[in-house]
Amino acid sequence: MNLLLFEELTANSQLWRDSSESMRFEALQMLMALLEDFGKLEAISLFVLVNEDVRQLLNNESAALPETLHVITLDQNPGQWIDAPTISPEQFDATFVVAPETEGLLTQRLRALQSSRWSHSNSLNLDWSLAEVFSDKRVTFDWLKTHGIATPATWTMSEFDRQGDGIREDVESLFVLKPRDGAGSDRVQRLDRSHLHLAAKAVALSEREQWIVQPWIPGVACSFGLIGGGLHQPCTILPGAIQRINENNGRLAYRGGAVPCDARLWDAMLPLALKMQQSLGNFRGYVGVDVVVPMQNSTTSDQRGDGDFEAQVIEVNPRLCTSYVGYRKLCRQNLAARIPGLPSPDLEWRSECIEF
Repeated sequence: MNLLLFEELTANSQLWRDSSESMRFEALQMLMALLEDFGKLEAISLFVLVNEDVRQLLNNESAALPETLHVITLDQNPGQWIDAPTISPEQFDATFVVAPETEGLLTQRLRALQSSRWSHSNSLNLDWSLAEVFSDKRVTFDWLKTHGIATPATWTMSEFDRQGDGIREDVESLFVLKPRDGAGSDRVQRLDRSHLHLAAKAVALSEREQWIVQPWIPGVACSFGLIGGGLHQPCTILPGAIQRINENNGRLAYRGGAVPCDARLWDAMLPLALKMQQSLGNFRGYVGVDVVVPMQNSTTSDQRGDGDFEAQVIEVNPRLCTSYVGYRKLCRQNLAARIPGLPSPDLEWRSECIEF
């Protein structure tokens, strides 16, 4: 199987140079993990798109790379290469892409690779139309509610302005403000009601549909992953993970995490994982699901009903997430074999806690 792989930041020169050091580090971590794991699969001949800067970094890491790796160096963005590839699309049996949802970038890449021009290759990602749903956090809310999956109320800033007086007043009345299409903790803030109104006033009316508001849920930030098996293999549910979210003056920042989480947290998340598995149906690709498990001993517990302690899905990431770096170390088998649906034994997990 000839597999074309790329990670957007490490393939796109402009995006790479414009990104922060932490974003580059995470992108390179994911790329190196995939190169190593796919490279160990005898059934796969691996082709990777990278920019010139990353090509130099790969040269320095050549000992860790598969000998049969075919590196294609870009002086353009991956989208331009997909439209006019230097290698015929017919030469590739499959494609796998990692890209951020921001500004519809992931959807654009998947739509191009799942078009008729690339019909000879099997996309190992989620269908572009479903990726488009999960790339929009307001539309994701509607999808989750339709499928009976617990999730907090989600309003665009315009909707919040119109409904604000009718929104329940909790003791703290804290909210989360975030971009509608953001990835990671990009521009995510925790604000009380008064500061949220101040922040809203600073946003132009024409941009208010591009921001969403959710109630803040005190609890433990967690996640789990799903790897689709397509039509012929079952979906793989990956163990629950703890997310490390730092806060600085209300601004939230993602700082990796650890797998697995403890049994109590996983017991709270498992019903969500099973519902997500059922709702996604026969799908390809990797999906990461961010969850909050509310704290039973919250200071506002006497104000809440039993349902308020239910774990809730906060976001759905229609792409490979940094948690893969932890999962691959936790798994005794080569986890990447599940992505193209290659025959693989039942997964076994190590007993230690893995940080990523």
